[in-house]
Amino acid sequence: EDDEDDGDDLDDIDQSSVKARLETFLNDPASSFAAKTWMIVDLLLIVLSLFHFVIDTRQDHNEQDVSIYHDILEQFCEVSNIVGVGFFTVDLILRFFVSYSKREFVKQITNWFDLFAIIPFYLAGLMEYLKIDPLKFKIFQLFRIARVARVLKVIKRSKRLLVIGLILFECLNELCMLFVFWSMGVFFYGSLMYYAEYAENDTKFTSILQACWWSVVTMSSVGYGDIYPTSPFGKILGSCIIFSSTVFMAVPMTIINTKFKECYDNMKNSNYNPLKKKRRKRKKKS
Repeated sequence: EDDEDDGDDLDDIDQSSVKARLETFLNDPASSFAAKTWMIVDLLLIVLSLFHFVIDTRQDHNEQDVSIYHDILEQFCEVSNIVGVGFFTVDLILRFFVSYSKREFVKQITNWFDLFAIIPFYLAGLMEYLKIDPLKFKIFQLFRIARVARVLKVIKRSKRLLVIGLILFECLNELCMLFVFWSMGVFFYGSLMYYAEYAENDTKFTSILQACWWSVVTMSSVGYGDIYPTSPFGKILGSCIIFSSTVFMAVPMTIINTKFKECYDNMKNSNYNPLKKKRRKRKKKS
């Protein structure tokens, strides 16, 4: 009986060591040459799948007189898309298998990006098998757009992008404050411009919502030029809004820049992780 128990313990140790090696192989490209190769193949297939996503929207996609080069290119994109989806599926299943906590794995938003990136392929194959026209269902178009999520897979492969994402997560309160300030400015300036221009002939400020769109474009310093004031008072008011909006937005941006620098300095310490810090706070509260 002791020998059987020792054998079971050895099997458990072997399984845990295999899981640990696989987990390191999949999540740490610097651990070995094979892990780095796996990462490079993953990035290459991401680029090819995005290229196929772009090629799929060509204007001559449904035309009969397509050149042989376009036909070969389309076949190459189809094959690369199939290979890429297969690779992404295997990668996602393996990482779920080797994860120590399945609940934490499900909670990670990057894993949901991976799932949404492969769902459209299998959904399209299922609808083709059932001979269902996907154009009749708007939800299928939504899933097709979800293929853009493949570009977000790059975030997991770049430590710097992960750091920026964690910093943005840590600065969530400051970003919300910026959005509130910006919304107040859009509504206030848009309302002023509407009442300054609505009585003019052929005015483009037909409503406060239309004036708020002008305010959004003006405060962001884009200036499309599709809507603009024509009266002398409107032009003077617009000039004041342009100047004051820069000052109006500078206050919250200064706070965000300070918070961003503070988080970036803390990130240099390898033991610092804003996500873990948030979870600890939630556990203490509960």
